[in-house]
Amino acid sequence: MKKIAIHGSAFEIGQQLGEFGREAWHQKLTLTALWQTVTAMKDADQTVAMRALVQAHYPLIWQELEGLAAGLQAPIEEVFAWNCRGDLVRSTSDGCTTVAGQRADGVLTIAHNEDGFPQLRDDCAIVSIRPDSGMAFASFAYPGSICGHTVAVNEKGVVNTVNNIRALHRPEGVPRQILARAALNAATLDEAIAILTTPPRAGSFHHTLGQMGDS
Repeated sequence: MKKIAIHGSAFEIGQQLGEFGREAWHQKLTLTALWQTVTAMKDADQTVAMRALVQAHYPLIWQELEGLAAGLQAPIEEVFAWNCRGDLVRSTSDGCTTVAGQRADGVLTIAHNEDGFPQLRDDCAIVSIRPDSGMAFASFAYPGSICGHTVAVNEKGVVNTVNNIRALHRPEGVPRQILARAALNAATLDEAIAILTTPPRAGSFHHTLGQMGDS
């Protein structure tokens, strides 16, 4: 598994993530049927509405997405749509698993399995990110995607593991991957829950949350 360290402004962080994933984006992701389906919806009313919500409510994450597009050398419209894939299509082929439990001595464990595109097996990484604004965190990262929608832990010890939900009802709202990224800036579990449950929300995710030192 590759390990990379990234720091800088929101745009610079996105740009470095894009550079890391550029080869896989152009040589693998763009050849998938899901990519074709999702990017065909890049100018749909639903996508445009989500884009406006992200720009208004999460400007730093929007800058991260713009940097991601620059690093990928891909149009921002396509990159944004790809990061909204679970909001735009009802069923995607990926789906992960989280197992949580407690030992007899009270120690809590959260274990997570990532189950994305098998062709990206050698193109993922564990990234350590220290933004100029916001919490530092470590996350599993897929090429072409912002962090937060897999498994991550931030500098306050907030752990977030994420699994797919194939929701039938997907109202107009903030994309699920954007909310998952925003939750990495939470200092407490209550704050993370507030971010993830604040309406309006588009797609759905299953989150398992924990925090070091919080039983």
